[in-house]
Order: sequence, then structure tokens, then C-alpha cells
Amino acid sequence: MCGSMGCAFSTVTGNHIYNIWTKRMYSGAEMGAIKFHGAIDVEISHNCLHDNDKGIWIDWMAQGTRLSSNVCYNNDFADLFAEVNHGPYLVDNNIFMSGIHNWSQGGAYVHNIIAGRTIVDPVSNRYTPYHFPHSTELMGVSNIVCGDDRIYNSIYIKGEYEIDNQWNRRNTGFGLDAYNLAENILPVSAGGNLYYNGAKPFKDGSGSSVADAFDPGIEIIEKEGAIYLKLSFDESVMEMDTELITSKTLGLFVMVRDRFENPDGTSVELNADFFGNRRNADNPAVGPFESTEPGEKLIKIWPKE
Repeated sequence: MCGSMGCAFSTVTGNHIYNIWTKRMYSGAEMGAIKFHGAIDVEISHNCLHDNDKGIWIDWMAQGTRLSSNVCYNNDFADLFAEVNHGPYLVDNNIFMSGIHNWSQGGAYVHNIIAGRTIVDPVSNRYTPYHFPHSTELMGVSNIVCGDDRIYNSIYIKGEYEIDNQWNRRNTGFGLDAYNLAENILPVSAGGNLYYNGAKPFKDGSGSSVADAFDPGIEIIEKEGAIYLKLSFDESVMEMDTELITSKTLGLFVMVRDRFENPDGTSVELNADFFGNRRNADNPAVGPFESTEPGEKLIKIWPKE
């Protein structure tokens, strides 16, 4: 709950949500497994969301919001729809098989696997609020020009899944090509990302690696009440030049002129992976898993116990 003096920290965690809006009997907005307006200082973590219209939908005023260690796949529209937010919000250690639809600015995407398309588009005709940190007190309103994003230490894969581009947006592609195509956006920083099988790199990404010819064969396998991620890594995973991402690394976000931090004002340090394993502080592994070596893997991702 939030007031003008601050917000109580809220968490949505450990849920398995699937088959939402499968009959398509009604249409309209708000169709998603997890949907929030005004998710100030909210954590959405360790959920498994599949076979829905949208997986996670953060709509307006996602500020201080963290989406961490979620499994999303086979969602029609996107695994994550970030709609008209100004940030800062953090998306880390997730597995996104059905892509991202980004109509926001001020997001940090770190240590994810993203196998679907990424769409990045401005929303010039909608003016939405942003707030003082950890508060609902209004700081200002603005439209969405996109950008002000940070994308680090993630794995992008051109897979078979095609996101449903239901609003015919322009800037779309596998990898970070949508950012290359977008015009007049706020600055974007990217580094330490790995691009497989034709996923396009960001034009200014340092410390990144492109393995166009390598197909990791990524797929979700459901068997005996569990969900597994099957994929292969090549030698590129051992050669990545990465750094530990913290509040200091992410820097100040444009609209609120503040950093991403915990709800109590302390710094964030992304020193744990999808399973909670400690990351190498000097050169953390790319993607959501700290234990990453070349070869084929079959990783149980749900349930986590």
C-alpha cells in the first residue's frame, strides 16, 4: 500500500498461472496472468506464467518495480508488456520465451534469456505520471519517447516463436534490433550480452558476443509435473566480458533523476542467479544461470524445490 510519504513493499511470488483467456469469448484490455497498474515498489518474482494472452503486464507508474526469476512461455502477445511507464524498473534473471513488448522508458534488463521478439515503440499521445522515489506523490507527467534503458549480461536468441504484433507496431526484431530501428529515443546502454542464431546486437554494445551460426535449440519441455529448459551453449559463454550489475552501474534514470534501489533506499546488487546461487563478482555468467558451460543442458526450472 502506498501513500504520499512512501510505500509498503509488496511481493507477488511463487505462483503458477496458466490458461488465462484461452476461449477468447470476450475481448478488451487487462488480459494477463499478472497485471498491475501503479506497481510502485512491487516485486514480481519466482512465478511460472504460460499459455496466457500476456504473462506480466505492468501498466502505468511501474516505479521501483522488480521482475525477477520468472519463467514465461507460450504467451500469445508477450511474456512482458511494459506499458507507458517512466521507471526505474528492473527486469532480471528471467526466462522469456515469448518476447517483450516495450512501450516504456527507464527499464533495466539484466541476466535474462529472451528468445522471442522485442518490440520497442514510443507512445506520444499518452501522458502518464511519475513520482518521487518510493512515494505516490506526483513528480510530473510525460509521454513515452522510449529509451533510458539498460540491457546487460543477457542472452538473446532468434527462436521460432513469433510474438503476436496485435497493434502493428514498427520497431521489432529478435535481439536488440528494435532499439537500432527506433528514432528519437532517450539514450540506451548495453553490454555483456550474447546473441545466438541471428538475434541482432545493439549497435553500441560493448563486451558483447555474436554467434550468428549457432542454434542453441532452446525449448520448454513439460514432463511428469515439472517444466524443464533445454538448450545448448557454445564456447562464447566462457568468453564473455561482464561485470556485476548494481545500482551504481545502472546510474540515474532520466525522468525521476534517481537510481533503481530497494524499497528501503538501499542499493541493489545482482549477486544471485535464477536459483539464488552466488554470482562471480568479477565476471558473472551471462544469462540467468551462474553455472553455465558449453554443451547441451536440461535444466529443471519449475517447480524450483
